[in-house]
Amino acid sequence: MMSSAQPGAFPSQLFQHIVDDSRVGVVILEAIRNEQGEFQDFIFSYINPAGAAILGHPADALSGQSYQSSFSQAINSDLLSAYQQVLETGEALRIPEVHYAANGAKRWFDLGITRYGEAVVVTFTDIFTTKQVGESDRQNRFMDGVFNVTNEAIYVLEAIRENGPGPTNPGSIVDFRYQRINQAFERMFGSRADVIIGQNYLKLFPTVKTSGLFDRFCAVVETGQPFQQEVFYDGEGICGWYELTVVKLDDGVVGTTRDITIRKQAQLDNQKQAAFRNQILQISSSGVIAYQAIRNPEGVITDFRTVFFNQAYEQIFNESAERIANLTFKQRFVDLASVELFNFYINITETGEAFRRDRYYPHLGKWLNLAGTHLEDGFLIIVNDITDLKRATEQLQTVIDQAHTGIIMIRPLRVVNSDQIEDFTISLVNRSQAEYLGLTPGELVGQLASKHFTTYKANGLFDRYRQVIETGEPQHFEHHYEGDGIDVWVDIQAIPLNGEVLITFWDHTAMKSLQRQLETKVLELSKANENLQQFAYAASHDLQEPLRKVQSFCDVIVEQYGPQVGENGRDMMRRMQGAAGRMQVLIRDLLAYSRTATHQQALEPIDLNSLVTNVLSDLDVVIQETGAQIRIEALPIVPGDRLQLGQLVQNFLSNALKFRRLDETPVIEVGAKEASLGVLPEPLRLKGGRYVALTIRDNGIGFDTRYEDRIFGLFQRLHGRSQYEGSGIGLAICKRVAENHGGTITVESKIGEGTEFTVYLPM
Repeated sequence: MMSSAQPGAFPSQLFQHIVDDSRVGVVILEAIRNEQGEFQDFIFSYINPAGAAILGHPADALSGQSYQSSFSQAINSDLLSAYQQVLETGEALRIPEVHYAANGAKRWFDLGITRYGEAVVVTFTDIFTTKQVGESDRQNRFMDGVFNVTNEAIYVLEAIRENGPGPTNPGSIVDFRYQRINQAFERMFGSRADVIIGQNYLKLFPTVKTSGLFDRFCAVVETGQPFQQEVFYDGEGICGWYELTVVKLDDGVVGTTRDITIRKQAQLDNQKQAAFRNQILQISSSGVIAYQAIRNPEGVITDFRTVFFNQAYEQIFNESAERIANLTFKQRFVDLASVELFNFYINITETGEAFRRDRYYPHLGKWLNLAGTHLEDGFLIIVNDITDLKRATEQLQTVIDQAHTGIIMIRPLRVVNSDQIEDFTISLVNRSQAEYLGLTPGELVGQLASKHFTTYKANGLFDRYRQVIETGEPQHFEHHYEGDGIDVWVDIQAIPLNGEVLITFWDHTAMKSLQRQLETKVLELSKANENLQQFAYAASHDLQEPLRKVQSFCDVIVEQYGPQVGENGRDMMRRMQGAAGRMQVLIRDLLAYSRTATHQQALEPIDLNSLVTNVLSDLDVVIQETGAQIRIEALPIVPGDRLQLGQLVQNFLSNALKFRRLDETPVIEVGAKEASLGVLPEPLRLKGGRYVALTIRDNGIGFDTRYEDRIFGLFQRLHGRSQYEGSGIGLAICKRVAENHGGTITVESKIGEGTEFTVYLPM
C-alpha cells in the first residue's frame, strides 16, 4: 500500500510530485478478494493532499484502511458499485456530478474512475462552487418565474428622502421610486414595466397621499413593521377593492396588491343580504331563535346556548333580551329540561330531522306552534303564537259539532309508489254526521271511508271525490243514497282543502218528498187548468148561443109584430137586446180573464213600440170619434207574452178613451224608462233585478185614490152602467197580466185631472 508519504507507488518521482501537487483529488483503492477470488472490499493505498483536504480526512488516517469501514454509508451507494464495475471490466467511467454528504462534508464532485492492476484510481474535482452558482441561478430563475406567474401585483419601491440617500441624516421620505414590478402589476394597472420602473410613486398614484396610504408605506420603512390592509381605491382611473401587504426592504418596501373587488363586492352583498335577512327577522311577527349545542368532553349534548333571537321572540315569551341571551336552554326552562321537548331538540341537532308541534305554555297562558330545523351544531326554532287560532278552532269545532248539517273531511289514500287514489281516510267528522251513522266522531276518525260507506265506490261518490282532488274544483250535486241501511236524498258539497276533501251533507229527503208531492199537484193543477180552459170555452160558446137567439128573436118580433106589441113592447125588446149584449160582453171578458190565469205562452222579446202601434190601429175609429191626441215616447223591448201584453195595453188605452172629460180634448201619453231601486214597489225591491216602468197617462175624469185597490177587482165599478159601459173586468185582466210577467201595477189619480197607470215589467 502507498500513500502520499510513499512515493514508490508511482512509476516515477516526477509523476508522484505532479499528483501530490495537483488540485485534483486522487485516491488509489486496492481490491481485497477472498480465497475464491471474490471481491470483498477496497483499502486505501494512496490519497494525495488535495483528496485528503476535500474529503476532510488526513492521508495517514486513511492509508491502509478499509473503504467500507471508513465510509460505511457507501456500502449501499452507487459509488461502490461503480468502483467494482471498473475493477471487473477494466472500462474507465466518468460521473460528472456526484453529491457527497458524509462525515460533515457536503460537496459536489466531478468523478473519474480508471483500473490500475488490482486497484482503481479515482480522480475527483470539487465543483461545489460551480454547482452553487448554478443552483443560485436556478433559484433566481425560479423566483423570477414565481414573481411573474403570480396573480398578485408585486412591486419594489425605493425611498426618496429630502436630503438624499446616505447613512447620515438622510431626512424624511418625500416619495418612492419604482425599482421593479411583475407582469401582474402591468396587467392590473395597464402599464408596462419599462414605463413604470424609475417613476415616482406619487406621480403615478397621487391619490395615495390623500388616502393615507403613502404615510403607511413610510411608517413601514421607518419602523420596520409590515402592514396588511383591505383598501378601497378610487383615483387615476382605478376604482375597486384591493388587499395590500407591505414589508420593509432595505431603505424601501416590497409590496403585493391583490384585486379583491369581486370577492369584496360579494362579501358586501352577503353582508347586505345578511342585514336584510336580519331586518326581516326582526320585523317578522314570528319569533325566531337559534341555539348551539353545549357538549361535555365525551361529546354528549348537555344543554344549548342562544346564538340569535329576534324581537318577536322576546314579546312572545315576555322575557328581556338580556335574560334570553345569557341563560342556557335549561336555565330558562327549568320545568322542561328533562322532558320531551329537550329530547326533540337533541334529536334535531344529532339527526338533522325537522319537527313541528303545538305546545301549551301554562306560565304564558299561550298556545305556541314550534317548528324546528337543523342548523350546524344546533337548531333553529320558529315560534308563532296560535292562541287565538286555537280558540277559534275550538269554537269552530263546537259550531261544527252543533251543526245539523253532516260535515266530514277525507284524505286520499294512494296506491304505493303511485298517484292513483284507491280510497279515502276520514280525518274529521262532526257529531251530526257520526250520529247519522250511529257512531261517535272518535270511532270514525282514521277509518277508511269504504268501511263505513261500503257502496260509495259503486254509486259514484268515490269518483266525485277523486275528481275534486285531481282537478282542484269543488262540486255541488244532489244524490240519492241507497245502501248501508240508508235511503235518503242528500245535497252534497265537496270542496278541495289542503289536499283533502271537505264534504257537507244536507238531508232533504222530507223536502224531496214534498217536492214530488208538489210536482204531482202541479201536474194535476195543469190538467185542471186545461179542463177549466176547455170548460170556459165551451161554456162561453154555449152561453152566447142562447143570447144570440134572444137578440135575433127580439129583432124578428120588432120587425114583424111591431104594431101589435106597441111602443111599450118595442121598448122591452130593446131592453132585452141590451141586456143580452151586456151579457155577451161579460162572457167574453170572463173568458179573456180565465185565459190570462190558465194560459201563457213562452216569453219572447216584445217590441213595445210595435205592440202599441198595433193596438192604436185597432182603436182608430174611437180615436177619430173622440179627437184624442196620442203621444208615444220611444219604448223598449221586454220579454213577454205578446197576446197578454196586447190585452193589457188595449185595456188601458180603451179606459183612457172611455173615461174622458167631455169638455176637453182627450190627451193620452205612453212612455217607459228603467225604474230605479228607490221607486220600485216593495215586493219587487225585495225580489231584486232590473225593471222597466211603462206609464199610460191621461187627462180624463180621474178617481178617488181611496178606491185604488178596488178598481183591480173583478166586476168592480166606480160608475154606473148608465154612465159608462163595461164589465168591470178590464183592469183585473191588466193586473193578472202584469203578475204573470213577474211585475205589478201602481196608479195615481185625481178627480177631474186624470189618471196615470205604471206597469213594472222585468227587463
